[in-house]
Amino acid sequence: MSLIIASITEGPAGNDVSFQTRLIAKDGTGTAVDEEGPAIKIADVSTIDCVVYDLDSESTEPIAHPIITSAAVLDTLTDDDIWQEDTTGRNFLHTVPGNVFQKAHNYLVVYTITLTGGTVFKWGHRHQAVLLAA
Repeated sequence: MSLIIASITEGPAGNDVSFQTRLIAKDGTGTAVDEEGPAIKIADVSTIDCVVYDLDSESTEPIAHPIITSAAVLDTLTDDDIWQEDTTGRNFLHTVPGNVFQKAHNYLVVYTITLTGGTVFKWGHRHQAVLLAA
């Protein structure tokens, strides 16, 4: 399975970062999104996991496993000030604590969700933590 990069962000080192996307699956039970298919809902989620890699490190091991619950999955598509992709909205939002991004490095945040119907989603978000000029 290849890893789809859902977003590329940049922000100050040490700050919390929120990651969002729209998750659609043939075995989702949410609102159908045009030709994309039905959105997933909280009840569709069997397991959910998040790992963070420091891409500037020599190690290939994850540096963090932020706590994530099915509450990151929304039962309704949400189009608000955070979501800028389209007017349809997102159904996934998770905030990784800033202590994970302490260094001015490039990071890869990888999410894996397994649905009760067996579908597995795996996607990533690239984040560049930068030092702010004094």
